[in-house]
Amino acid sequence: MPATLHAAGIRSTINIVPSLLDQLEAYEKGAVDPWFVHVAPAEWTSEERHAIISRHIVLSSHMMHITTWHSTLIETAHSAPESLSTDDIIDLVVLYNLAWTSPSLRRENSTVRSLMSKERGFLWTDLEAIQHITRRACADVVPAIQRYATSAGSVSTTPYHHPILPLLINSDVAR
Repeated sequence: MPATLHAAGIRSTINIVPSLLDQLEAYEKGAVDPWFVHVAPAEWTSEERHAIISRHIVLSSHMMHITTWHSTLIETAHSAPESLSTDDIIDLVVLYNLAWTSPSLRRENSTVRSLMSKERGFLWTDLEAIQHITRRACADVVPAIQRYATSAGSVSTTPYHHPILPLLINSDVAR
């Protein structure tokens, strides 16, 4: 987002929550993202297959249908998940990851552009590639925000423990 705002000449304030910074720092130190698929398909148990399918069909409606094939996979996952082949599941997971890529990454990264144009028939190596790109993009978030703050916009932070909850419970605590 900072790159898009800067390129468009838009000045704004980006609010950062500390938990995001914690998560990005953890990824930088090698934390394993629970949403990434790390186990090769040949080793999937039936429970893992079900969990992988369940995790990779949860998207907002505007992200959900990046290709017609993606829409078909999501519909099948809802109605008959057991009918999805291993290749279908790999397609579902790669398309899910592509749906989460930023517009700037889709424009600027040749691998992402290539995967977006492929639409289906993805390989395990394609999944590894998009997950690697995602990790690298996460590492670029804080430097991009810092560049934005010093050149075009401003950055604010929300307190780590947001003070709104006590007010929602009892507004008299503000007095």
